[in-house]
Amino acid sequence: GNVEAGCGCGDPGPSGCDETCGSTLENDDCGVCDGDNSSCTGCMNTDADNYCEDCIFAGTCNFTIPGASDLVATAGVGSVALSWAAPDVVLNESMAGFEYYIYDMQGAASNSDYQGGTLVETVSTTSTIITDLDTDREYCYTVLAVHNEYGESGNISNMDCAEPIAHTYGCADENACNYNIDATADDGSCTY
Repeated sequence: GNVEAGCGCGDPGPSGCDETCGSTLENDDCGVCDGDNSSCTGCMNTDADNYCEDCIFAGTCNFTIPGASDLVATAGVGSVALSWAAPDVVLNESMAGFEYYIYDMQGAASNSDYQGGTLVETVSTTSTIITDLDTDREYCYTVLAVHNEYGESGNISNMDCAEPIAHTYGCADENACNYNIDATADDGSCTY
């Protein structure tokens, strides 16, 4: 005779990963009955905010990149020198580095609205000199840090301002009789 296995006379016993009669369900790769692998899919990058230590399938990663800070603008002759601190972050999986977008904030609505500023330069170091500036106005700048792999910071640097120094015209040739040690631009008046 037929043996009763719990699913009716002559029918096979409970089956599938859910151990129910007539089931064909299987465990996914995460070990979840009738799963879709979502319980073991996640970010596998240790630098990410949402790093998943137990995941076996790569998913979307989210990164928080701190901003550049301590921006200092220093006036120079027809120029402004800028320096700032790099983002304070330790990244273990990426060696990509940062780029820094320098914005002239003239006319911008606020310090945090770098989109309202004008991009004037992109550099990969934490200092630069903006040259060929008019000496009759103040220049205000901010810096946006952008990680070359993980994206831009959600924070713009502080804003700092400086007014370039005007040139002092005179003879700038040290070999001339009328050399002017204070001259920053030669005016063609040198005599020999």
